[in-house]
Amino acid sequence: NINLAGADLVFRPLQPGVSIFRRIENTGDRERLTALVESLVAEAGGGEEGGFIVRTAARDVPDEALKADAARLIGRWRDIRHARVNSRAPALLYAGPGPGCRALRDFGGPWIKKIIADDGQALAEARSFCETEAPALTSFLELHTGPEMLFEAYGVEEQIDAALSPVVALGGGGSLIISQTPALTAIDVNTGGADGGSRQRTAGAVNLDAATEVARQIRLRNISGLIVVDFVSVRDESLKREILKALREACAADSLAPQVIGYTRMGLVEITRPRHGLSLRDHLGVAWDGRALAAVKSPLTHALAALRAVVNQGKGVAQVTLRASSVVIESLGDASGPGPVALKETEDRLGLAITLLLDLDLAAGEYDIDIGKGR
Repeated sequence: NINLAGADLVFRPLQPGVSIFRRIENTGDRERLTALVESLVAEAGGGEEGGFIVRTAARDVPDEALKADAARLIGRWRDIRHARVNSRAPALLYAGPGPGCRALRDFGGPWIKKIIADDGQALAEARSFCETEAPALTSFLELHTGPEMLFEAYGVEEQIDAALSPVVALGGGGSLIISQTPALTAIDVNTGGADGGSRQRTAGAVNLDAATEVARQIRLRNISGLIVVDFVSVRDESLKREILKALREACAADSLAPQVIGYTRMGLVEITRPRHGLSLRDHLGVAWDGRALAAVKSPLTHALAALRAVVNQGKGVAQVTLRASSVVIESLGDASGPGPVALKETEDRLGLAITLLLDLDLAAGEYDIDIGKGR
């Protein structure tokens, strides 16, 4: 069951037929895309090579771009088959794009203004990918050369922390509390300090504000499965319908097409969203401390944050000592994980060896950096 994903199409070798993502609802669009892709399959050998899944992004893509995407994917499959014939097992026949290039493939589009990398090799890989897969993005690539670390310069660390926090402030004074569990995700809407006059008017304003933010947080955190939202209680049935309408409109921007089922008998709103990869929390190995209402980052996440800080402070110095808690030191020395590789890359980047010291006075995840005199 092999799938080769492109920007707009997914090629399924040896699986004939054309499937259209549900998110493309317009009958005319579905018929047009089906006919176009079926003609591409016929040109490629009448389905003997395989079939296609048409992604949501294909709806607004010119026919020529879809043809080019299809040709690339079919050509890639033929290269794989050729490599198989000329290889002896075990052998790598094809390696998919890395995380950066996957992001370009899945999220690149006309809304992109800049694509910034702070590593020459990563930039070269992105350029090579864009030249073949997304030529329109090539001109937006640039290398970050400023004195600050890339994440620090653009506030990415703070944005990641905000995206991991279970508490999300709403513009009108209310808030969301997001609790992810293996069975479901519960989102509680609170009025907080919001004041819209009467209680029902305040509840209505907060709920409408929350509906938009709930949809954004679901996409941002890649929350999937069953999602239950406990909006502030309102009696007005027309206002309930307005809340559901706002939620559905906000969810319409999500390529995974969440289904807003509606209110349950208990007054909760149910949403279901297809699973597509790990959630942001699971990607970063983050747990949730329900008592403290805080995200608890994994040891590796803390260790990588420490190395980023070392890079930021260690340029042009003679020596660097990283004093850290046991979880950070152990993660950087764990040969079964990526910590040692990240440490070596950091040392190569700075051109010096980093001294690691265990400091039992530091709490889990904490670290201090001592630097020598400039060279």
